Amino acid sequence: MITTKGGKHGKLQVEFENYYGIQKNTRIPKLVTNSYDFLSSLNQAVMNDGQPPLYSNELLEEWRTGTDPDKYPNTDWMSIIFRTAPIHEHKLRLAGGSDNVTYSTSLGFMDQEGILIGTEGRKYSLNNNINYKYSDKLSFGLILRGSFWDDRQPQQGIATFTANSYTRLIRIIPNILSNGNYGDKWVPVPGFNVLTHPVAAANETYLKTKTQRALVQLTAEYKLPFNIVYNVNYAINKYNVNTSRWQPEIGVYRGDAIDVPGNLNGGGNRMAYRSNNDNLSTTFFNTFTWRDQLFNENHNFGAIVGFSNYVSSEGKTGDDVWSTRAVWCKVYGKMNNDSVSITIIDHPQNPNYQTYWHACGYGLFAANPLEEHIFTKGERTKDLHLQKGQSVTFKYRIVIDENKKIISAKELNALADDFAK
Repeated sequence: MITTKGGKHGKLQVEFENYYGIQKNTRIPKLVTNSYDFLSSLNQAVMNDGQPPLYSNELLEEWRTGTDPDKYPNTDWMSIIFRTAPIHEHKLRLAGGSDNVTYSTSLGFMDQEGILIGTEGRKYSLNNNINYKYSDKLSFGLILRGSFWDDRQPQQGIATFTANSYTRLIRIIPNILSNGNYGDKWVPVPGFNVLTHPVAAANETYLKTKTQRALVQLTAEYKLPFNIVYNVNYAINKYNVNTSRWQPEIGVYRGDAIDVPGNLNGGGNRMAYRSNNDNLSTTFFNTFTWRDQLFNENHNFGAIVGFSNYVSSEGKTGDDVWSTRAVWCKVYGKMNNDSVSITIIDHPQNPNYQTYWHACGYGLFAANPLEEHIFTKGERTKDLHLQKGQSVTFKYRIVIDENKKIISAKELNALADDFAK
């Protein structure tokens, strides 16, 4: 069951909230700050290993005294890649009602630039809650929720972009040359022959993700005798993710001859890619809640009865999850007034990954990697034999969530990816 902030009886209330802020990195690793020192250190490193120096004294002297920023750069990549980024958020809420009807509607917008160049995100949201009291015993509710996330990052993704920026960039690589071309090094450095120019990747490539979510939830509540409350909930949840990648051919040029193409990979291999993932799920459950006072005013007793549902990482729901394979499986339902879920995540090192699932409406919920012959009706068999003294380890991550909304498939996929590392 999903709940949102409700309206109150009385005149129309209008609330408007604004938030403005800035973000910046708190700490940057200390790196070699001078190209001459960097090349000299490489020389010393190979000589310590009994090898001849990589660079002559004449070349090192060029770098020590050279003033041409294209040919002898001292590029501070950390100050180029990281930035102070603004963020602002705005919310408008309207609420009010009468004796029988209350309503609350809110609109939201957030605009956030990332502290890494080439990253940004925007979010639009709508929340609407209407409650109608038909009588002292019967009431109805309608919840409408929608959100749209639009975020952008370099094509290779933030994790790879950040890792390359920390570990692969060196000060002898110029950023933007005097003629406007993206720069490349002209002095060879072992282990740094193929690199991605971060500014080229940030400006010319992208990985765009547009995430849309919509929820319509209908509720009805009827008060029965003996303080028993019957509640019906039906919800339709629409989830859509559109992903697009763009990687054009990008030229980078040597700092000693600014019109000569270099060996540096501007942003990666050329590519154009688009995918769309649509998900539509429905939830229906009934609950009977009884709460009464027994014995005396200091003792109370309560009970709740409800129904639950299953969903797997492969998009299977309800009874269809039984005997199918998936990375994770989630059971979810209602406990008191909150939505709760329990998710089991399989690990790639487990035998017979991805596991089969037990998921029954009467409550049986378990991973079963060892009964393939049952689930396939004898078509396939996966046996696990242990000799005396041998052992096997099974790894699972258990995610227990209690909130106003059920943890999403996108969030669980991220947890599964992290668990698999």
